[in-house]
Amino acid sequence: MNSITMSVDGFDFGKYMVINKLMRPSYATESQMSGETTSDGLDILYTRNTETKITIEATLLSDKENNYMSLDEINELIKSKLRSKKDRRIIFSDFPNRYWVGRIDGTDNLDYMSPKIGTLTIVFTIPKGISYAVNKKLFTAQLNADGILQMEVDNQGTEETPLSFSATINDDNGFLGAVTSNGAMEFGKISEVDGRYDPNENVYRDEMKASSAGDWQVNVGNINWKLSNSDIPNKQQGTFRWRGELVEVSDYGTPSTEKLWYGPSLSRDLQAPEFDGDRTRNWKHVFWLYHKSNGNAQKIGRQEINISGNGESVASFVIFDDRVGVNKTVFEFWIFGQKVKVINADKNLNEFYGSVEIWKEGKEIYFKIYHYESRQTLTYSFYSEAIATSKIDKVTWWVSRFLNYNVTNMSLNYADFTWVKSPKFVDMPNRYMLGNVLRYDGDSGKFYINRGDGETLIMDDIVHGSTDLMIPPGKNFVQFYYSEFSSVAPTIVGEIRERWL
Repeated sequence: MNSITMSVDGFDFGKYMVINKLMRPSYATESQMSGETTSDGLDILYTRNTETKITIEATLLSDKENNYMSLDEINELIKSKLRSKKDRRIIFSDFPNRYWVGRIDGTDNLDYMSPKIGTLTIVFTIPKGISYAVNKKLFTAQLNADGILQMEVDNQGTEETPLSFSATINDDNGFLGAVTSNGAMEFGKISEVDGRYDPNENVYRDEMKASSAGDWQVNVGNINWKLSNSDIPNKQQGTFRWRGELVEVSDYGTPSTEKLWYGPSLSRDLQAPEFDGDRTRNWKHVFWLYHKSNGNAQKIGRQEINISGNGESVASFVIFDDRVGVNKTVFEFWIFGQKVKVINADKNLNEFYGSVEIWKEGKEIYFKIYHYESRQTLTYSFYSEAIATSKIDKVTWWVSRFLNYNVTNMSLNYADFTWVKSPKFVDMPNRYMLGNVLRYDGDSGKFYINRGDGETLIMDDIVHGSTDLMIPPGKNFVQFYYSEFSSVAPTIVGEIRERWL
């Protein structure tokens, strides 16, 4: 039978001594009892491993193998290698695949049996009382029959041991979870999403009550029809009054003797979408108008809703009657300051009260007119490549008259503007992205991320309530979970260091 030798922190003592007697306790535990119980006997509060002692009786050798060092020199060498206030890793040749962690408790005086042979007793204190596997065991997670990423971990030790693992992210991901039979860890945020569809963002919804008058600006709007048919600049002037749930002109200002249209305007600046600030996205404007002469052919008037960007018209809706002596209603649709459609209203759309909708979808702008009394609708659309990139920042309602003719009854009853969600999915950067490597150290309980520029400790990603992943003796299954939107599972490699009592 070969003699047992020993190494401590990698230093081999084999050529300086031979172990004659090695005493390692098989186990050492203690239990804490409670006498405060309503049942007979005592209750066990907990049981734990206690420290143990390893005692070595060794023969020191002084011969040519160690350059004829004296026994005293060998003894001093041994003491210098063993004496320390820190724990040492101790391996014995009869269990080369295990190590104990401890520190020297004392050495007896060297007992000289001859000039070249002496005996020495060494005692190690092993604080945790257990031994560890020199090499860690590695395991890889695979998708099981249910599509769950699962790892089978075989612990052939006698004690439970923590699981460490690394996860290489193969697709954008928001969280990583690991579940064992007696614990669960979660990293990141399970509610994180890969992205979102552009949300509708309502800028305003105004019932035109007096309380909202302060939200509008007077006579500083952008009007589409800047020059009259006589090439004379049209004017924004006059004032409004707010009555119940409508706003109407109270004064058109100084009557003009020139052939132009004049009257007051209300305008609102459009707040950019909060989500991304992109003013080129789709939008929708809805408003309710009153435009009636009530059969009086002497009345004329004009209303314009202009949606503009950087001072230039993008889309405009016009309703007017410009002929004295004739009852008529005309609708005009304008794109980028150009008239694209004229509709003379029939009896179903004349004497108008109803809603008008203008909206953008990609490269098209739509107009929809709804006549409240007749329940009739009219829809028109216009296509242009330039519409897709057009930006808007203001809405203006302009009410005007011509010369000093009697004015049609005109009012604004409701206005609503919304940035409309896009049909496209907007991808968002996720917490864990392609190529990131996540690493959880089960021994220290620390979590790291390597994003390609070095490993970083990220303890905040460990979700409150997570518990250590302890693997008991025997075969165990660990299941891993990740964001549902991640189309490729992470590559996960786990490791354990087996333990024996």
